[in-house]
Amino acid sequence: MKDFKKNDIKTLDFIIDEALKGNYVTADILIQHGYIKKENDNNVDDFFEHDAQAEFLRYLHIVDSYNICKCIKTADGEFITKNESTFHFKKNGGFQKVFDDKSKISKKDELEYEKAKIDLRLNKWFLKYKWLPHIITVITFLFTVYIYLDSKNENKELEKKVNKLEMEINKLRHK
Repeated sequence: MKDFKKNDIKTLDFIIDEALKGNYVTADILIQHGYIKKENDNNVDDFFEHDAQAEFLRYLHIVDSYNICKCIKTADGEFITKNESTFHFKKNGGFQKVFDDKSKISKKDELEYEKAKIDLRLNKWFLKYKWLPHIITVITFLFTVYIYLDSKNENKELEKKVNKLEMEINKLRHK
């Protein structure tokens, strides 16, 4: 159970701090320091009663899943205390860093998803209009051939005119 919310970070870091002090962290300690509320916010006894022990167990499972504290379950209750990796975890940024890293990963996944959507849309367009560049190439080729042949015809006409003018000049010279 590695999932935790942003508002759990203070409580989880408090658990780590208390464990590093050498204290055994229990639900009562979290209640005393105000990290777990003993009653519902609205103070109404309703069907979904607030369970402080269940909330402490959720924190215990989170800490246990990261293997950063020793979680002890006895007949007297559940306790959290430090282990060999507690200090290293706190030194590396604690749960705030873990949350930030998860946020970066989710942002990266979101960007990759958007990129994949755009790539898919472009690939669909390319499949739909794959013949379009070929048609444009054929039209361009035909236009080029037409221009070439047309220019040859114009050159022939110009040659005829030049020859005709040369003949007239020659006639005028001979007269």
